Amino acid sequence: MTIESTTKNRVRILKIRGTLNAQNVGEIKPHVDEILNGECRVAVLDLEHLDEIDSSGIGAIVSLLKRMRTQKRDVRVFRLRGTVKKLFELLRIDRSMEVFEDLDKAVLT
Repeated sequence: MTIESTTKNRVRILKIRGTLNAQNVGEIKPHVDEILNGECRVAVLDLEHLDEIDSSGIGAIVSLLKRMRTQKRDVRVFRLRGTVKKLFELLRIDRSMEVFEDLDKAVLT
């Protein structure tokens, strides 16, 4: 898994590629901590190139969402695809956060 982190208009964008699972979920923690301790009002998770995710990865995303919401901030998802999209729909996570196909809309909305 690789994670690229950028900031645009006080929005933190995390581009996650590969597989997010129990073996590597710890790699996302520093990025999550940086978001939670920072000034960004929104986190956008770019999941277009996320090939697989397991319950640990889902747990990390849901935990980020809950913690951001307690701080009156938001998490959005950009470009869900394939089996990851199906899992988000099955677990109804896509109903808990906005899903965008256009990065500019995800950042500006």
